[in-house]
Amino acid sequence: MPLHLYLMIDTSGSMTGIRIELVNSLLNKLNGLKTDLPQDFHAEVHLNTFDNSVHHLGTHPFGSLPAVQANGGTDMIASLATAFKAYHDLLVPHNSVFFFYVTDNTEAFTIPQKIFEISHECAVQAGKFNEFIFGFPYCLNIEGTETTKISPLFGENNYVRIEHDNIDDKLHEIFAIILDIISKSHTTKVVLEKTTAIVSMETKLDEGKKIVEKEVKVMEKQSTKLDTILAQMSDLNEETSHLLKLLTDLSTSDLFLSGTSEEILICFNHHLNIESEIKYKLGKLEEDYRVAQQELTDKGEALLKLLSTELELHIKKLQTTYNSLSSFVVNEHHLGPNVKKLIQQLQTQMEGKVEFQKQKIRMEFKSKLASYSEFLTQQQQESLARGKVALADSKQFVDDIKNRIKAITAKNKPDPEVAARIKQQLTAVSKMLELIKTAMDKVVELNFDDLGL
Repeated sequence: MPLHLYLMIDTSGSMTGIRIELVNSLLNKLNGLKTDLPQDFHAEVHLNTFDNSVHHLGTHPFGSLPAVQANGGTDMIASLATAFKAYHDLLVPHNSVFFFYVTDNTEAFTIPQKIFEISHECAVQAGKFNEFIFGFPYCLNIEGTETTKISPLFGENNYVRIEHDNIDDKLHEIFAIILDIISKSHTTKVVLEKTTAIVSMETKLDEGKKIVEKEVKVMEKQSTKLDTILAQMSDLNEETSHLLKLLTDLSTSDLFLSGTSEEILICFNHHLNIESEIKYKLGKLEEDYRVAQQELTDKGEALLKLLSTELELHIKKLQTTYNSLSSFVVNEHHLGPNVKKLIQQLQTQMEGKVEFQKQKIRMEFKSKLASYSEFLTQQQQESLARGKVALADSKQFVDDIKNRIKAITAKNKPDPEVAARIKQQLTAVSKMLELIKTAMDKVVELNFDDLGL
């Protein structure tokens, strides 16, 4: 998620002296943020100034912002309209935007209704966390007054008075928020990359389905090609298993530790939906295989080898189910350390805070724990459901395999090597089912009411 910093700086005549010096100090400190950015993180600053007109000074990377000078008249209305329009345009999905309107606010004027309207639109757009849009508008009042009350455009808490003796403290608070958003954006980038990988998996599943549809037409004479289709399905199952493990591991990621409860739920629900879509498409691919297999007219050894390959695929599917259940149990043991880490963060955040601020932090903490508990309970139920389906499907699958083997061997003497391999595979299926039952028992015992504390 790229970071955009939009600056609209008052450089009128009233900003001369200490005020413009404080502005340039702000620019220097922004340049200093470059050293705190991840190497592959995309961040840019949109620099604008205004006096009796608005001046666009281009887009700059962190570390290269030039100093500005004060001179001329003041057109507050044009600068506010231009700035909020640009801020609104930057509030698109997967963008984090910080908007700084810097002025001494010594001019008396009436704010047009249109500026209030676009300010409200920006506030609505900046709250669309499910689209990964994050917006933060600030008015930095530089050694000035509030001759015209413009704070409602930004929010009372975001109207910050900057003076010579408090500039370091105020900018430190704001920069801490910027760096926190950069950290969350970097984590979200990783999540989005995983999402892209899952979407790629869906594409592969579609391609696999097309292969099956094509092969059905020539299956009567080319039974060996069905073996190739099964191998492709096996590869897809292995990749799916890997991706599902990545999703499970998200429950112990930095996104959970540093994100809000809303961000956590949005992220997990988004990925759970994609996971469900993958399972559905893989199921369709397997159904197409069964249709293709029924259309085979060849009997004997070639079909027996295909049954062995099909057994191998089923074992890998069971391994995927078992890994998912086991990973859920293992991750449950991280709950205590994770929650304790959250408590340590909570204690750090409370230092130096007044009581109403502490209360707000506590409420967010309780909301985060409640969200995570709800998610884990939902995952527990879904994991158990997947295990039950695997057990039921396997019983039917094994019975079907045994009946087909009996029909084939009644007319053809089987290759001893193939027969021995099939026997080993049926034993492996039984062992995997026992492992799944044991893992399900452990999942049933998990209790997330106290989150491991």
